[in-house]
Amino acid sequence: MKVWILGGTADASRFVRKTKNRDLVVTVATEEGTEFLPADIDVRVGRLSEADMCRFIADAQIEAVLDFTHPFAKVATHTAKRAAAAAGISYYRYVRPRVDGFGDMRFSSYADCARALKEMTGTVFFTTGSNEAARFQAVRGENRFVYRIIPSEESLHKLKACGVETADIVAMLGPFDYEMNVALFRHYRPAYLVTKNSGEGSGFCDKMRAAADCGMRTLVIETEVESGYDFEEMLKIAEGDRRG
Repeated sequence: MKVWILGGTADASRFVRKTKNRDLVVTVATEEGTEFLPADIDVRVGRLSEADMCRFIADAQIEAVLDFTHPFAKVATHTAKRAAAAAGISYYRYVRPRVDGFGDMRFSSYADCARALKEMTGTVFFTTGSNEAARFQAVRGENRFVYRIIPSEESLHKLKACGVETADIVAMLGPFDYEMNVALFRHYRPAYLVTKNSGEGSGFCDKMRAAADCGMRTLVIETEVESGYDFEEMLKIAEGDRRG
């Protein structure tokens, strides 16, 4: 069975290395998404619209879609699901184990988090990427906002476009362990951490522990509960042991 892996995460890289099915193709949105993939894998780089996905499924003769995108990559997930349905093939979503109960303050949206930040003073360290930076910059006031992002031109451009100074950009490729988080927090001395709860295996727990040990308050943006399959189930699907 030829499968299409929507990648760009450590989960996707681990899956590609472990599955016995080599009749697969991986797509990632940016070059950074190829960093940890095996050299012998067919990888396509670039963002795909729904029409692009439908053409890709037909041209590559894809039989099943396995979605390993980030838990917060809702647009990619919804688009891939629609494309698979239009093509009449199966779609499977990998869901990371949830990690609940973390965060001094928890929010269901970026907008709610931004409203809370408007009332706070001090340095804030963000690990939420670049897509929502403009929303946060709008409530920065006299505070210092520091953003840790992947070192891509696109991410850097988004931050510069909304007025983030170079000194407030940490462009590094993760994953980040406890010690690296502590080192960065001690360097920038933030009072607050704003982060996303991306689930188990994402580095979230190490980051939260580091923030607590550095005396920071944490603002956590939660993702909605998803239905899908765990890692072992996805392996069985790719290898033809389970369908439907």
